[in-house]
Amino acid sequence: MEGLHFVGPEKVPGCELITCLGLDKEGNISLGYAHLVSHREKCFKSMPDEVRRGIEEAAINLKSNSNLIYVCDRGFDDRKVFEKVTELDESFVIRVYKDRKFDGGRKLKELPDSIASLEQYTAKMKVRGSYCNVPIYFGYTHVSIGGAKLTLVVSHVPALKNSGKWLLLTNLPVNSPEEAKRVVGIYRKRWTVEEFFRLLKAGLGLEEFQVEKLSHIRKIIAILLGLAIFLYRVKMGESPFKELLLDLGDRLGIKSERNGPYLLIRGFIRLLNYEVTREELLKAEGMKIVWRKSYG
Repeated sequence: MEGLHFVGPEKVPGCELITCLGLDKEGNISLGYAHLVSHREKCFKSMPDEVRRGIEEAAINLKSNSNLIYVCDRGFDDRKVFEKVTELDESFVIRVYKDRKFDGGRKLKELPDSIASLEQYTAKMKVRGSYCNVPIYFGYTHVSIGGAKLTLVVSHVPALKNSGKWLLLTNLPVNSPEEAKRVVGIYRKRWTVEEFFRLLKAGLGLEEFQVEKLSHIRKIIAILLGLAIFLYRVKMGESPFKELLLDLGDRLGIKSERNGPYLLIRGFIRLLNYEVTREELLKAEGMKIVWRKSYG
């Protein structure tokens, strides 16, 4: 394949997809930015520059009356990325690695006990496949990176074991437990994005197609992203069209059944197959009529 380079912790051949999804207070999702990055392209400068461009274009595409807050996973925990992002003066919440270093050479594990979990609240979260109320413990302390004054919010959800330990770095004002709790809540919204990418990868087969050219890969990604946004919006709403897709997807109608994205995908594929077949039959019927008029 064209443009491959080594990516990820395991350094395997691939490309990197930088994606920014917009999520409003009602849970509606929009595509703010998407770009497949190849380090081997002539126009490539650096990943921090790619991230900066993504943030700038996302701000334009996700025009909003309220301020945007960028929520990022640990892939954005990078010194040069921080330098670029802090220059933009945008609000952000970034999950950081356990070996993160701060100004003065201090490591995360060497910070004072002030980051110990001091507060607790209960929230509804998905644990082992079902939603339930679980306790969330959190604390915070102020730190500095590259001269920028930031806050580290430490959150722990024991019910999620290791995956429930979050180290969140933010430039949002945090001077009270309520403001720290807000940061944790903002990061929790990112799980909607994780559900979206499960739909994109497992449901629509983002990583399964086989083409060689970088331009072709980008076209397929663009189509699948658009389709995923469409299906996710259908999933989140209530409409006769959604009910039609669920029925076409073989919805059983039993109480324990989940009307998830895979039923919608199967129903959507069947609807497309029907429309294509119908179109071909109409074409065939039209050809038959033409033949009769010509010769009959």
